[in-house]
Amino acid sequence: MSNVELQGDSSPKSSPSTLPEKQENTRGWLAKGTFLLFAIVIVGILLSAVFANLTPDRLNFLLSVLSAITGTLGFVMGFYFGQNQK
Repeated sequence: MSNVELQGDSSPKSSPSTLPEKQENTRGWLAKGTFLLFAIVIVGILLSAVFANLTPDRLNFLLSVLSAITGTLGFVMGFYFGQNQK
């Protein structure tokens, strides 16, 4: 549970009070950001496949980018859920 502090405008502001809570929030944001990046790349690849003239060179480039981002996403998700278990 996080602490709730009342500010001057009487709206509750929650903030993590301990280091583990802050680390968990940071891990969560990194995982969400990486997943968002992955989704944007997937949408970009699908749009370019539909609307652009997809040459073999472009296809190889898109597959290379997709492979790199997929590996990164797997690493980040594994780290996030691995740390979440402890």
